Amino acid sequence: MKRIISLLLVTVLILGLCACGESGGGKKGLQVGFDRQSILPTQLGVQIAGGDAAARLSEGFLDEVSTTCIAFSKDDQTYLVYTCDFMVVYASIVDPVKAAICAKTGVPTENILFNCTHTHSGVNILSTGWEGGAQYRELFSKQCVKAAEKAIADMAPATISYGSTQTEGMTFVRHYNLTDGTTYGNGHGSWNGDPELLKEHMYKADEELQLIKFTREAEDKKDIVIASFPSHATTVNSTNMKDLSACYPGAFRAAMEETGVHCAFFQGASGDQVPTSKIQSLNAVWPQNHKLYGQKLAEYAQSIELTPMDDSKLVFSRWEYRGNSMKEGTEDVQRLVQAKELVALSSQMGGYSHPNVTAKVNEYGFSSWLEADGLVKRANYEETLKMYMVAMQLGSEVSMVFAPYEMFGMHGTYIKENSPFAMDFIVTCSEDYQGYFPHVQGCEENFYEYDVTHYERGTGEKLAEIFATKLTEMKNAG
Repeated sequence: MKRIISLLLVTVLILGLCACGESGGGKKGLQVGFDRQSILPTQLGVQIAGGDAAARLSEGFLDEVSTTCIAFSKDDQTYLVYTCDFMVVYASIVDPVKAAICAKTGVPTENILFNCTHTHSGVNILSTGWEGGAQYRELFSKQCVKAAEKAIADMAPATISYGSTQTEGMTFVRHYNLTDGTTYGNGHGSWNGDPELLKEHMYKADEELQLIKFTREAEDKKDIVIASFPSHATTVNSTNMKDLSACYPGAFRAAMEETGVHCAFFQGASGDQVPTSKIQSLNAVWPQNHKLYGQKLAEYAQSIELTPMDDSKLVFSRWEYRGNSMKEGTEDVQRLVQAKELVALSSQMGGYSHPNVTAKVNEYGFSSWLEADGLVKRANYEETLKMYMVAMQLGSEVSMVFAPYEMFGMHGTYIKENSPFAMDFIVTCSEDYQGYFPHVQGCEENFYEYDVTHYERGTGEKLAEIFATKLTEMKNAG
C-alpha cells in the first residue's frame, strides 16, 4: 500500500512539474495582445504630411489619429508590432521610441517593429520645423510606451485563422499606356485627361484584401483582426485638406470594431496604386470619401471566409540589405546647381507650391519641384545604402512581409506568387523609410516615384525575389 501511495505521489509530482514547465520557463503557446492610443497633437497649426507639408498647417481634426500596438509572445519571446497613422517615419524617429519601450517593458529593441498606415493627412512627424514639433515627438513616444504596456498586459492565448478576398474596383495602378505610344505616370490620383487617349493601365492592379484573425480563448478578451490592403491612404484630399485624419484606414478600423473585435490596418503593396474615385460616387461627398471607402472595404472584410490553423508557430526574421544608390543625373553639374537653387528657394518661401518656386521650376525646365529635390538627394547619397528587411511566420501557412519602402503592386504580386505560404500578408512603409522602388520601366519613363527613389533601378524586382527566397527558407526550416 505504501508503495502504491509513493508511486501516486511521484506521478502527481511529475505532472505538477510538467504543468509548471508549461506555465513557467518551458514552452508556451502563442499569446496576442492589443492596445491603441491617440496621437492627436495638443495644439493646432502642426504640419500635415502629404502634398506640400510646409504649406499645410492643421486647422482642425477630421477624425482620430492613433498608434496601435499588437503584442505577440511565444516560448518566452515577445514581439511588438506597431501601426501608426503617419505617412512615413525614419529610424531617427522610432529608434529613441524603441529604446524607451525597451526600458519600460524589457522587450529588446530588435523585437520592436514600426509601420505606418501611410495616411497623407496625419501629422508630419519627420519635421520639427513647426512650433511644437519636438514636443510632439515626446508625446508620440509616451503614447507608444503606454500602448506597449497595455498590449502586453492584454495578452491572452490565441489561435490563428486567415483569409482574403478580391475587391472590385477599389484601387488601380496610376500609370497608363496611351494610344499615341507614350506612357502617363500620375503621382497623385485618377486619370484626368481625355479618356479616348487612355489605352490601358500598365498592368493589372492587385486588389486583394488580406485578413488575419487571432481568436482569443479568454472570455473577457476581444478577438483581434489585422488587415492589409494595397491602396494609398489618399481618400482624404492630401493637397487642400487642413484637418488631421487617419484617412480610410481609420474608417475601416472603426467599421470593423463595430462588430466587437479589435482591428489594426496595414498598408499593402501600394507604391503605384491609389483608391479609385468612383466607389459609391465618392467625389460627390468629398471630404467624407474616406468614411465611405473604409466602410466599403470593411464590408468586403466581413464577407471573408477564414481558414483556421491547428498550429501557432511564430518566427521573426530581420536581415540587412545593402545595395547601390541611385546616382543617375548627378553628373550634370549645371543641372545640379539649378536643382539646389530650387530646393533652397522652396525652403525660403515656405513650401514648393509657392508661385515663385513654380515659376522657377518652369524656367529651369524641371517637370516638378520633386524632380529637382530628388536630384539633390541623389547627389548626397553614399555609393551604397543599407536597410533592414523583416519577415514573420504565423503558424504553418501565413507569412508577414515588412518592407521599409513603398512596394509596387507588381512586386507584391510576385512575392505572393512565388512564396510557399498559403497567404503572404504584405506590409509596407515599415520603419526607416527608403522611398519608392519603381519597376524598371517606371525608372525608364521617369515616373513621379523615380524622383524619390534611393536605390538604383531594378532594386524593386531584386527585393521581391529576395523576399520570396527568404520566405521559402523560412517555410522549409519549419
